[in-house]
Amino acid sequence: MNDETHISDPQWGSFDGWTPTDLLNTFFSESLTPLTSSKGWAELLLADAAESLTQHQQEMIQQIRMNIDRVLALRQALLEECKKRMQNKT
Repeated sequence: MNDETHISDPQWGSFDGWTPTDLLNTFFSESLTPLTSSKGWAELLLADAAESLTQHQQEMIQQIRMNIDRVLALRQALLEECKKRMQNKT
């Protein structure tokens, strides 16, 4: 069994050589835009097209918004914890 794990991404290539700080910084900066955009589109759907959506469709969009909020909150908590740990190292 190979103990080495090589992670790669079509957009970013191989992460070999990236420091944990590089990985976290990339995650924090690159995750915010799609999450914020998706939440905005869900809110626009509910505001502008609510009358043409069924109750079930509205509930599904509400669930999307709640799930995005959960991920954003987790992202923020992780960011704060990383900052706290970095400060404790110095």
